[in-house]
Amino acid sequence: MGPYTSIGNHVIIKRGEIENSVIMDNCTIEADERIVDSLIASHSKIASNAINKPRGRRFVLGERSQVNYKIDR
Repeated sequence: MGPYTSIGNHVIIKRGEIENSVIMDNCTIEADERIVDSLIASHSKIASNAINKPRGRRFVLGERSQVNYKIDR
């Protein structure tokens, strides 16, 4: 976890880096990359298996959102 990050209760972060973001309660993060400047609402899930890590991805997700993606470069 980087600076200026707030993580809610019952959040599971399996992979990835997070900075300057708010992750609300009951979220799951499984991203092989950086998440920056993001707001992720309760019960949301982000899953990726990016091969090349970008400088950072930004998300603004509403409650119970899901983002799944794979990047091949």
